[in-house]
Amino acid sequence: MIHYKSSADIAHMQHGGKILNDVLIMAADMAKPGLSTRDIDQFIDNYIVSRGAEPGFKKVDGYSWASCICVNEQIVHTPPSKRVLKDGDVVTIDAGVYYNGLHTDSAITVQVGSKNARGCPVP
Repeated sequence: MIHYKSSADIAHMQHGGKILNDVLIMAADMAKPGLSTRDIDQFIDNYIVSRGAEPGFKKVDGYSWASCICVNEQIVHTPPSKRVLKDGDVVTIDAGVYYNGLHTDSAITVQVGSKNARGCPVP
């Protein structure tokens, strides 16, 4: 059976999506050399909670983090760790927000440091 979302549900999803968009942009900006993926995850967790929502990924049985953060060779859904970011690393930050009974989920990929994706200095 198909369950259609009400106007209120859609508004709640939009709000959750706004929280998620904001936190992913801030987390991507944080991705600097010397910071661990666990540091980024802790920021994501704290920010989502501060906005009156819950980290959606923590609702998955057995998963204790607010995000999945993969670096370079790692595959999607890598748990955050003590791995420290280095200049040139490619990082994907995946997170979810659970707000008012509804989930949103998104990811962003950035390159850490002073070079763009082709290895050229950033002006």
